Amino acid sequence: MEEIILKYRKTIIKTLALGLVVAVMAGPIGLFGVVFAQEQNNEDTVEVTATVEAWAELIIDETELTLDPDLIQADGTANVGIASTTFQVGTSNVDGWNLQMQGANNGLLHAEEGNDALIGTVTEREGLVAGDAGYGVNLEAVLGTVEGDYLHEEENENTVGPVTDTATTIMSHNEAHDTEEAGTFHVRAAADSTQEQGDYEDSITLTATTDI
Repeated sequence: MEEIILKYRKTIIKTLALGLVVAVMAGPIGLFGVVFAQEQNNEDTVEVTATVEAWAELIIDETELTLDPDLIQADGTANVGIASTTFQVGTSNVDGWNLQMQGANNGLLHAEEGNDALIGTVTEREGLVAGDAGYGVNLEAVLGTVEGDYLHEEENENTVGPVTDTATTIMSHNEAHDTEEAGTFHVRAAADSTQEQGDYEDSITLTATTDI
């Protein structure tokens, strides 16, 4: 009984050993197959593109201006009326920015609908005189450069450049910077003593652009 049992166990051992041999021999074959599959892989690439656009920002601190004093007062006194606002500009453009200006009426137009009375803009850089009709702007720069016709001068503060209905570059700066105060924008006008009474108005559009 015991001998039979031993033979049975030997048979089991031999069978297990054979199984192990088969398993070990199969291993390298399996590894070889994996390496062969990797050698057949194809490479490819993914191209990645990102864009950063240049920006420009303009902030006008006062967007509604009333010229003061009245161009012609009730007692007939003539004045040069003045109104001003500071403005801020910023840009990421390495070449900086341009400030463009465009009026709506080529002057100050009578506010009454259908009334075409006009205080016309100056046609070139000109000094305004009380009692002599004219309208224009000038600028003081904190940074950047004001175009010659629009440069504010302390000794000739009423000397202005024209405000036309064509976009005109009035100031520029040649580097990128955060949004900060860039200058002061002055609007000035005078009227003839016989100018029709009433309110007069214009709409001036200012644009900061990276189109240098």
